[in-house]
Amino acid sequence: MRRGRFKRLGALVLTAALMTGLLGSVRAVEKGVDIYINGDLLNIPPSFGEPFYDSNKRLQSPMRYIIESCGYDVVWNSAQQTATIPTKDGDVVITLGSSTMTTPRGNVAMDTNAMAKDNRTYIPLRFALEALGFKVVWSGGAFADTVSITGEIGAGSKRVPMTAAEVSKLASPAVFYIEVSDLDGVPFARGSGFFIDPSGVGVTNYHVIEGAYNAMITTVDGAVYQMGMVLYYDKERDIAVFDALPTDPGVQKVNVPYLNLATPSSIHNGDVAYAIGSPLGLQNSITDGLVSNKDRILPGETLSYIQTSAPISHGNSGGPLLNQFGEVIGVNAAILTEGQNLNLAVPVSDLARVDYNNQANWMFLFEVADREQTIAPPTNIRIVGKDTKAVFIQWDPVEGADYYHFYYQEAGEDSFWYDEDDAGPIKFYWDSDYTVEYHNLTAGKTYNVIVTSVKDGLESQFSKTFTFSFSGGATPTPSAPAAGSIPFYKGAYWAPDFGAITGAKLVYSNSSGGFYHYVYSDYEFAEILHYGEVLMQLGYAWNGDTTMSGMFYYNAANGHGILLSYSVNGEYMVSTE
Repeated sequence: MRRGRFKRLGALVLTAALMTGLLGSVRAVEKGVDIYINGDLLNIPPSFGEPFYDSNKRLQSPMRYIIESCGYDVVWNSAQQTATIPTKDGDVVITLGSSTMTTPRGNVAMDTNAMAKDNRTYIPLRFALEALGFKVVWSGGAFADTVSITGEIGAGSKRVPMTAAEVSKLASPAVFYIEVSDLDGVPFARGSGFFIDPSGVGVTNYHVIEGAYNAMITTVDGAVYQMGMVLYYDKERDIAVFDALPTDPGVQKVNVPYLNLATPSSIHNGDVAYAIGSPLGLQNSITDGLVSNKDRILPGETLSYIQTSAPISHGNSGGPLLNQFGEVIGVNAAILTEGQNLNLAVPVSDLARVDYNNQANWMFLFEVADREQTIAPPTNIRIVGKDTKAVFIQWDPVEGADYYHFYYQEAGEDSFWYDEDDAGPIKFYWDSDYTVEYHNLTAGKTYNVIVTSVKDGLESQFSKTFTFSFSGGATPTPSAPAAGSIPFYKGAYWAPDFGAITGAKLVYSNSSGGFYHYVYSDYEFAEILHYGEVLMQLGYAWNGDTTMSGMFYYNAANGHGILLSYSVNGEYMVSTE
């Protein structure tokens, strides 16, 4: 993913700003800009600020992210309104509102002022980077302009790596222990977390708070907080950001110790890494190791992790992975038990781009639990068989469902799935296979069906209404068939139609004594595997045999078996009873 390409106008201006010093002009071109540092594409997360044009038509770039990506510290002095970049030769000092930059080799006049926006410092990029010895080159492109920054990362920096003891002393006050409890207040899990803002904004893994209705937080100095609003969470990325509230009315939640986030581009394979958390409840334990791989993608997955050799255990989840400057480079998330020191952290880049100030995302912890425990409704409802008085209705199985509720109605009835005696909807409990017989139907009438999934006693939302007209002796035809419906044989209504699914050519078919045989040509092995996946999706289990009898699938719920095998002529046969 080309994350360094900015599409908004404020970011597009990045080209113009760098051209100010390089070409002496500004090009207002509506296209993206890619920024590279020594060949690596740079990503500026929104939380660090976005480039914009100032009134002088010069690009202002968020200083801290790029300067730190180049291996230098930025020290902000709020009283003097200055940003200082310490170097071995002296300080580079940029003052807000001033067009003069102080460097070890003298003052440098800039053609615009450094300025502040949204509590962040912005500077004309070229001036600061050239003062640090970097070379900046701009080149235009058909779809995106390119800014190339080259130079030795941190060559002149006065940044001094910390010892493990110094990292522990700096970070431990901002790291906390979390204990979560269920709806009845019974604790059931524990983990770690850390503050990223002095106002008490905390971070942990989503899986630490999953299913929780309450969470208590304890810092190393004994202060106790309760998890307030969940400001943001991402179940797939395993991140949760929340607001911590003091349980003691006399405690003012101001200026809590917090950790700074490292710039993602400053992370390299082989860097020293420290993990702090509460493994097995042992609060604020620190371990050390290396960044084994800064962009590890596990087989079968698409999201990347930081792989580290810093040992972590159960209870470390949600704690910070730190660099040798005490900055957060990741959120410890998982261990691979098959090997040694194979540990994974969610990269800080995923945390840095989180907008936890968007109140539309804020939820109470119990709301998150209720929302995530609600299972999805069934889909792909269809008719798979019929007789003179009934139809057989089927749907795709829903992962995690304990059972289903089946609702029905004759179109036009006033009591729509409603039982006046029980003051609730009429519903059938269904937990066998996914085929329900809807009987006592009348030819010429139209019927409506809805199905829901149930997990741990919680019912899903209604599925889309499935409407069909019953024709009696003829095969019922849905008036609004679900998109992507799985086709079934007319005779063996429980068996998906191999030819319709794979495109194979039907050579012949026959039936005798309740057995059905369908023989095909012009098939591919991949299509056979796909058909098997469809069978398993419908609740059929494969016996694993592919040598003697072909592949046999059996559905214990409906009592039907399907055998896939090669015929003597090399044709492929689907047999079922």
